[in-house]
Amino acid sequence: MLRFLFFLFLFLLPSIWAQDITVSPANGAREVPLVLQIEVRSTDTINSFSLKDEKGTTIPGDSKIFGQNTYFHPFFPLSPDTTYQIKIGEKVLSTFTTRTGNKSKPEIRGWQLHSQDESHILDIIRQAHNNDINHLQLSHSIAMNVDDVNENPERIALVNRVTQAAHQNGIQVYLWTHEFNDKDIFLCMNPQNEKGKKLWQRRTQAYRDFFRFCPEVDGVLLMFGSSKVEPWYAMHDCNYCTKTPMVDKLELIVNQISKVVQEECGKKVMLRSFIHRPIELKWMQELVKRPLPVEAIMHKCVPQDWEPYYPNHPLIGNSGPNKVIIEYDLAGEYCGQTQTPYILSHYLHSRILHQKRQGVAGYMARVERGSRAIFDTPNEVNAHALKRLWESDTVSPENITQEWVANKYGTNDAEAISQILTRSFIVARKTHYMLGFWVYNKGPKIPDMVIPDPILFALKDIALWDQDYKKISQSLVQGGEDILWAICREKDEAIELAQLSLNELDSLSQNYPKLRKKLWQQKKCAQILRHISLIWYALPLYQENNQENKTNPQWASLIQNSREELQALAQEMESTLGPNVFPGNPKRIRTFLKSLATVFPESKFSRQSSPFDYVRFSQIKTKDKQRNQVRVSWKCNKEGKSFLEYGREIPDYGRTVNAFSRGEESTATLQNLMPGTCYVFRVALRDEKGKIHYSGDFSFLTTR
Repeated sequence: MLRFLFFLFLFLLPSIWAQDITVSPANGAREVPLVLQIEVRSTDTINSFSLKDEKGTTIPGDSKIFGQNTYFHPFFPLSPDTTYQIKIGEKVLSTFTTRTGNKSKPEIRGWQLHSQDESHILDIIRQAHNNDINHLQLSHSIAMNVDDVNENPERIALVNRVTQAAHQNGIQVYLWTHEFNDKDIFLCMNPQNEKGKKLWQRRTQAYRDFFRFCPEVDGVLLMFGSSKVEPWYAMHDCNYCTKTPMVDKLELIVNQISKVVQEECGKKVMLRSFIHRPIELKWMQELVKRPLPVEAIMHKCVPQDWEPYYPNHPLIGNSGPNKVIIEYDLAGEYCGQTQTPYILSHYLHSRILHQKRQGVAGYMARVERGSRAIFDTPNEVNAHALKRLWESDTVSPENITQEWVANKYGTNDAEAISQILTRSFIVARKTHYMLGFWVYNKGPKIPDMVIPDPILFALKDIALWDQDYKKISQSLVQGGEDILWAICREKDEAIELAQLSLNELDSLSQNYPKLRKKLWQQKKCAQILRHISLIWYALPLYQENNQENKTNPQWASLIQNSREELQALAQEMESTLGPNVFPGNPKRIRTFLKSLATVFPESKFSRQSSPFDYVRFSQIKTKDKQRNQVRVSWKCNKEGKSFLEYGREIPDYGRTVNAFSRGEESTATLQNLMPGTCYVFRVALRDEKGKIHYSGDFSFLTTR
């Protein structure tokens, strides 16, 4: 880290001076990403603060004033071997030149294995070697703790064979282990009394036994969340257990396990920070700020499960002196589990930029969910994207996707197929999420209940981690006509984009039948979840009308329409992809319809082609994308004042621009954008009554 102290300017600029200027690599001594953080102290109000390169081009950034202090942070990494000027107004405070630095790979580059199928595991190990992976974690169906292995001779043999195969390819192996792995929730942790001593003797002996049975395994990954008994909910009435702060108890667990694993067995320990609730995150935050006897701490890229709408994990860059690695899901646990396209190049790009700036040491990726692996599917590009984005700070997500597509499908249609695959991420989000919320089922299964599961919704509520979503969360719980149409618009967008991808693929000179089948399945899943969402939110409106003796056959017709559409979709999925297809399983669709029949018998109302004529947006496109501007166009089936909201975050976009409308089509030009930056936007219509109707969220990345 370079430090620039400007004592000279204390004399030249008596009213303005730089207190602390640092230029720090984003991830050790990597090749490009130099991030500038500046604190400027001034006796005057600072109205303009800028950073310019040697050509005079202004570097956009975030300048925040706190009292007399100004902090500046560029919005994207600085270029190597380039001279920059730090200026306040027209006065130059300093110049400095960035350096290229040594090219280096992340220290830890890992994948997780879930399936017990040995031939499958060995194939992934070969894939890992080809992808320069040096770390594997055995988890889920293989083992969730050391006891799973110790009590099963066949699993001991499997772990040993897998470890040997990994070592032959230069890859280390770690086993997942949850604590506490006890059935009894009444656990005493006091290492000084009889009950506590017995607990620790039992738990530490399990690790001694494991490394005796599997001596070549390199280490364990210790975690608390999802344990049989999560330590924050363990119960005991002794003075130690009731009075000791939770963070001290957690540190005790880490120390007890690490002492045995490291000192007695000569192996390594990593700590995984996974939790479920904000209060647990608070305890974990207190823990990781302490120097812990672990090789590294592994955080998910998001605070809880794999929701793409979640904010960045708050402990990234906030983990004290401990080394940090990041866990990603490349297999789409909640978005198709590799069976439908879910391409993450752009998503990973934005996450990794943030993580590199925090000095993260490496990554761990889920490349499968159970036996459903990304390999030999379009989702395989996610492993390539993760590797390339960590290797280079200048390569674009578009180029990364196109590299892989050219190798997989050939160069003739590489650009077109890349665009189709990139779009799949937006389609998947709009399909499997409801206005940013996970509400359907654990994983991408079709729900089997005619009402949303309130417990599932509460556990996955984004408002737990981002208060800006609280209003949407409340609207989804309360229901009503407005939220119903907002959901329908989002699902309509998913279906339209999925159909656009099919049309574009069909227009190519070459046929891609396997890819087409997956894109077709993705569209059908969007249609299925649209009708399920509609039934969920239309049914209470129908029931409310019936209770109040109101006559409104449209709600009944709407539900009946969706019932018949789901019946047809179940038959279509079964006849085309078979009875066991996933996601979009026809059996689960029929189970949902049976649930519907208990509260909504076959309707006496006739099916209508369009029971309601709600506001719809279509053909939402970004055009003429440049470094600092982009044009957006769209169509709307209603008249009114059209506008667009955009910014860096949702749901509060921050900026609004009015649109030029001619007939159904509207356009808006977004200017003064930052190069190489991801923006989010949504289009809107204010109708003649003053009511605003919004589209779902979209995004784009400006060019560098």
